[in-house]
Parts: sequence; C-alpha cells; structure tokens
Amino acid sequence: MPRPERPLDAGDSPLLRFAADLRALRRKAGDPTYRRLARLAHYSAATLSEAAAGRRLPTLAVTLAYVRACGGDEAEWEERWRRISEEPAGPAPGGDDGASPYVGLASFQAEDAARFFGRERVTGELLRRVAEQRIVMVFGASGAGKSSLLRAGLLAALRQPGRPSDATSAHAASAVREPGRPSGATSGDATSGDATSARAGDRLWRALLFTPGAHPLEECAIHLARLSGGTPGPLRDELAAEPRALHRLARQLLGDEPPGPELVVIVDQFEEVFTLCHDEAERARFVDLLLTAARAGGSRCRLVLGVRADFYAHCTSHPALLEALREAHLPLGPMTADELRQAVVQPAARAGHIVEGALASRIVADAAGQPGALPLVSHALLETWHRRRGTTLTLAGYEAAGGLSQAVARTAEDAYTALDPGAAGARPADPAAPDRARRGHPGHQAPHPPPPARRRPRHGRRPGAPRPRPPGHPRPRQRRDQPRGPHPVLAPPARLADRGPRGPACPSPARRGDRGVGGARPRPGIPLPRDGPRPGPRVGRPPRRRADRT
Repeated sequence: MPRPERPLDAGDSPLLRFAADLRALRRKAGDPTYRRLARLAHYSAATLSEAAAGRRLPTLAVTLAYVRACGGDEAEWEERWRRISEEPAGPAPGGDDGASPYVGLASFQAEDAARFFGRERVTGELLRRVAEQRIVMVFGASGAGKSSLLRAGLLAALRQPGRPSDATSAHAASAVREPGRPSGATSGDATSGDATSARAGDRLWRALLFTPGAHPLEECAIHLARLSGGTPGPLRDELAAEPRALHRLARQLLGDEPPGPELVVIVDQFEEVFTLCHDEAERARFVDLLLTAARAGGSRCRLVLGVRADFYAHCTSHPALLEALREAHLPLGPMTADELRQAVVQPAARAGHIVEGALASRIVADAAGQPGALPLVSHALLETWHRRRGTTLTLAGYEAAGGLSQAVARTAEDAYTALDPGAAGARPADPAAPDRARRGHPGHQAPHPPPPARRRPRHGRRPGAPRPRPPGHPRPRQRRDQPRGPHPVLAPPARLADRGPRGPACPSPARRGDRGVGGARPRPGIPLPRDGPRPGPRVGRPPRRRADRT
C-alpha cells in the first residue's frame, strides 16, 4: 500500500492553488499511484510528486506531462502555468514577507549576527588578534565585507556572555550563531556608530564603534559621550587639545571595575580620514589620539581599524601608522566557494526556506574571482527571495531578478518606473547653471563667451601646390603645343655630390631623364653640360673574368 501524500502548507498563494488543483486532477483520474503516472508521463515518480508538493513551480514540460497522464486539458494548464510564472511570488505560506533572511546592499549590523554566515574563520582570527594585540588593522577591497565583519562578527561576538578572552575560531562560530543580550548595553544608531558593553568570560568588554566622517574628532566625542554619559562639546575640545585624552577617558570609564576590562575602539571605514577630512591638522591629531590610547603605559584601550585596501599607501605616510602596520595587518580576501555557499544557503535555511542546488552553484560560479561581489550577491539573493516559489528560492527567480550583474540595474529601473510621470521626468536643479528663464533678458550675461571658430585645415595642400580654385571657375586648359614640364613637387632633388665648382647642381644622366642622343628634355633652371663627351663606361682596363677574381 503506497504511503499517503504529504499535505500542502497552509495558505492561499497561487502556487499552492496550482498544486492543489494538480492533486484534484489526479484524484479525478482515479487516484493512480505516482509509479503508474511515471510510466505514462515518462518522468520519475519523485519529479511528479514534487510537482504537486507546492514548494516550487514545476517546469512547463513536467506540468504538461502530469496533466497528459491524468487526462486533463493541456492548453488550459499551459495558459495557467504561464500566468503564474509571470507574476511575482507572494510571501511564503505562514511567513512574513518583511522578514527577509538577506540584507541586500546594506552591511550586516550586530543585530544581524544570526544570519551572518561564511566568515566564522576570519571572525575567530580577528577575536584572537584583538585579545593578543593592542592594534589590529583589517584591510580588504571595497565590497569584501569589512563593515559586516566588524559589526556582525566582532561587535556581536564581544557582546556574548561567557566568552573567554583567548577566543578561537570554534568559539567565534558559536558566538556568532547564537547572539545573546548584552549586559547593560546601550546601543546607538547602527549606521553611524554603536556603543555597547559585553561580558567576555570574567572580563567586561566595552566596545565603541563609529565611522570618522569629515570631522573624526567630533564623531569620536559624540559616540564616546553616548557611552560615558558626558557632553560631546567639552569632550571634543578635550580630545583635540591633548593626545592622551582618549587614554585618560578610557581609564576613567573603566576605573571602578577590576583590572580585566578593556575598551575596544572600532573605527570602520578608516579611509574617510583621507577622503572626507580635508584638515590635515585634525587628521594628524585623530591618528595620534587613537595610537596613543592603545600604546600608552597602563593602557586599557584596544584599537581595531577597517581600511579599504587601496588606501594602504595613505596609511604608510603616517610614521606611527607605518610602525603599527608591521604587526597589526589582517588581510580580508574574498570568500572561498564553501564559505560563499554557506552565506547563500544557511540564512534561508535558518528562516525555513530552501535554496535550490542549481541556484547555489550558479551564484558561487558568478561570484568566483570577484573580491567585491558580496553586496551584489546579497542584493541578488534578496530579489530572488521576493520571487521565491513557496518556500524555495529558485534559479528561475534569480534569472528573473537579473542575476549578479543586472539585479541592481533592474531594481533601479523598477523604482524609476514606479514614480508618477511628473516626478520621473523632473531633474534636480543645477545651482551652477544659469537661469534659463532669464536668457534673453537685457541684463543677462552669459558666464563664458562662445569659443572662436576654428579654422578648417586645408587638406591636400602640399608645399608648391597650386591654391584650390574658387567654386564655379573652370579648370584652365593646357595648349597642345605648350611643352609640359615636370611636376614641381614630384621633381627629384639635385644631389649634392653632383654640384660643380662653377654653377648650380647638374644631375646625373639617370636623373636628367635622357632618352638617348638628342632626346634629352631640359628642365627649367637646370642647365645641361655644353661641351665635352658624355660620361661613358670606363676604358683602359678590360673587365676581369670570373676566373681572375679568385
């Protein structure tokens, strides 16, 4: 006796109704077993059973074979299949459409640690380096996942209770998988900075995370005031006045606690110190402030910097940073194939979804060799999740979203077409452009005069060539009885070796164009020899034979 078919999931999506009607068609045909249907449809029993399971939309060929084996109308089911395949999928049965397991183009935050996969090994290495060293600098290409590593990896791991100070890779993986609630944590805006407390074993870690921006001292004072409860203005003046100010503030913040606790200052996107901060004095004070706090005697502060790899040379221009680079350098490369597969499959599996094997292999192949492809992968997965079939993320949904190379462009195009015609056609005003409404006003003056017209080059003119004829003037004819001289340009120049002591150059017979006796045609301005024999072959010595040349 065959086992009963698995019931469909609860819900009323088009995919579930499609699967329910397929099952109803099978019951109408006499409820044959899938083994018997497989002999009639020429597909395996597992493929036909999966077509009516409601987890993903079957292919058109499988659908028509299923309907043909059950005696249904193939044209009607083909039209229905095409209608379902063209419309975007709704939320998963029993799930919330807003709870996506992927973050898209945004970076992972500390609150997203439960769905941050693929960086367990690097997170463990970073925790070990932070526990052993005072300064750690994470270098990676743009899009390699530095911000996500610092937030969802390091910061979330520091929040974990019961973590030993010398964390290993296995401890980092378990900490990132099951984030706990920090003890006495006060979190700020996750996009610009985060100040929190976390217990690591018997040590209470304080973490301060921010991006420097155009005014790094001010940003540091704002987030430090959020952690300590002070006022940003006086803190900023204190940080700018003395390089040891952050060192003293860290000791003051941890003064009432046992000697174990540390303050971990995490500066993400440290390259903004060189790109956004145009005050070299403030930049130098900020760098000295951070390095002094980590290296001063009795320091209770550790420093972690996230830097884009193409700003490595900028860091070497600062002598103190150059000295720190020799031991603090931690490179972050692209994910391996196994790590990328974990980052693709595990977030969906944790949310109760399934990723097709073909989809995972396709994404791994598309992202291979691209160090900055992680944001594109996350965005493509987010768009594929919006186009899922039931609880399955399919390769067809990935291709419909545009894949790794076109998903962002299609999302932008959809956002543009969703605007009303007035807003879609509007352009932002350019403050540097003149007001077009004032053009033609007597008092309006163009910002720049028009450039002078460039003189067209005279093509085909060579030195000595005649000037071009004006339009309408016929070409003058040459009389037949007029001797035709050589072309002034094509005439061969006279050789310096043929110049005589008494006159202009006299060309050789070969250059004179002689045609024999009496056939020489003189050229204007070059006289011919008046007297004397023509130069002939050498006389007085017979030519040697071949036998005499040995």
